Amino acid sequence: MGVVDTSESSRLPTFTLKRVLRDATNGAVGAGLATALLYPFLVAKVRLQAQSKRGAKDNTHGSHGDRHEIKYSGFLDCISKTFSNEGIAGLYVGLGTTIAKQTINNFVFYFFHSALRRLYFTEKGGLYSTILSVLHGMNAGVFTQVIILPMDMIVMRVQTAPRGDPQRSFFNVVSRIYEEGGLRHFWAGLAPGLTLTLNPGITIATQKMLTPAADGLSATARMHFVIGFVSKLLASVVTYPMVVLKVRMSVAKALRQKANGSTTPAGGGLDFVQTIADIVQREGVAAFYQGLWLQVCSAVAKESILNAIRRGMGSK
Repeated sequence: MGVVDTSESSRLPTFTLKRVLRDATNGAVGAGLATALLYPFLVAKVRLQAQSKRGAKDNTHGSHGDRHEIKYSGFLDCISKTFSNEGIAGLYVGLGTTIAKQTINNFVFYFFHSALRRLYFTEKGGLYSTILSVLHGMNAGVFTQVIILPMDMIVMRVQTAPRGDPQRSFFNVVSRIYEEGGLRHFWAGLAPGLTLTLNPGITIATQKMLTPAADGLSATARMHFVIGFVSKLLASVVTYPMVVLKVRMSVAKALRQKANGSTTPAGGGLDFVQTIADIVQREGVAAFYQGLWLQVCSAVAKESILNAIRRGMGSK
């Protein structure tokens, strides 16, 4: 009879490439399905976040009549005007690119989250375990932001481009972004993006605290749906101002160019601090929470579906 190793090292999570790839694949599949189901909701959310609070009070159509001049008073108004002006296709603009982005995003996140599991493993409970879980999620989030941010910018540009604008083409969007600021401009919005790594940190920590209780109750996909709901609700409320900043910084140059009626890329985009100051000066602090309920609803619904699918596929 062999000796049972009761040392802490024997209780560490097993690290194998097969497990890491399984976790990453489950997360990617769940994200792709959730994105497809919620896509019109996501398009409306990005368009509302991209417009300024002041602009929403202006006339419905500008003199040029393009999509950037259309202002939305809320979610239903955005859906209605998008459908009226662009048809059903407008509610699904950039669907393929977005699903690809979300699938890659979650594959990268869960790949690093699984690969880093041993580094943040602890059998201690309480505050220490919670802090490690937050750091674990943030660490995986940093890798994800650096790798995915260029794709994220492209997706937001496609979703906010006017109907008939060549910027709706993936390759034209890439070309325009490069013209605006070179290769580094693909990482505009990195500062709020890195701050947003707190979001998966809070999400993972909350799920870790709730999942053991759920497992003790022979958790079903429905229970994991609820766990995903609660965890993302908390994370979304805490980090929402950074979401607004990231979207504004990603589309700022394109919007300025449209406003000036220029056909050449606008130079000198706003940086992180300038964007904050500009929003506060022009729109007030409340602008950082404009569309909060929409972000919460979309993020919570997406995370709930993702968590149910990912856990249902066997990712622990």
